[in-house]
Amino acid sequence: MAMKSNVVSILQATLLSASLALPALVLPVSANAAESEDGRYTIVLRPKERNAMLEDMRNYLHGIREITRSLAEGDIDEVEKAARRSGTIAIYEMKPVMSDAMVPRFRSLAIKVHEQFEQLADDAAAGQPPMKLLGDLGRLMNNCVKCHETYAIGSFSHQK
Repeated sequence: MAMKSNVVSILQATLLSASLALPALVLPVSANAAESEDGRYTIVLRPKERNAMLEDMRNYLHGIREITRSLAEGDIDEVEKAARRSGTIAIYEMKPVMSDAMVPRFRSLAIKVHEQFEQLADDAAAGQPPMKLLGDLGRLMNNCVKCHETYAIGSFSHQK
């Protein structure tokens, strides 16, 4: 009986991790999952949360620009510093106004981007060759593109 319980637990964990790893296959769970006009899911945030998220995304772009420039110049120390700045940005607590089923998928993408920036910084510190670091940056950016293809940002205000 214990063996069957362990198998079921492993299967459940596998299915959960697979569902979080495949955000492109997310379908609306209910009528509460808001879609934008272009078919992306809308993440509705309060104005301060929206501004903070947009600022973080601008910081990622600045980091990607700095990493790219530094790779072109062969300045691996600066690659590490720029990647570390984007990797260690705190994932702030927000309470998106959207289907609860969408929140974990969105957050899993955000966490993955932070982890990939950290890994890029670690690889630069370990002396990995610039072409490997550039490939890592390209894979990291795949998650940026996936997020922007899947989600749109909206605003929620208490004012009518």
